[in-house]
Amino acid sequence: QREIDVARAEDAFREVFSARRDKTLYLIGDGTVRYGEIARIIDAAVGAGVTRVGIVTEGLRHAAPR
Repeated sequence: QREIDVARAEDAFREVFSARRDKTLYLIGDGTVRYGEIARIIDAAVGAGVTRVGIVTEGLRHAAPR
């Protein structure tokens, strides 16, 4: 749960996921983020070795039990 700069995303993901067995990234973006930005983040994650990406939408966040 930290913010990642798009320009440094692949390095940051590689650092985080290098020692993990589970290579799943859950992506939570602000509703104003454009699709192209999300696609670049996903590309960076895959380039860093992430094998699964879950996208958490605003609707999912509001529907989750608290």
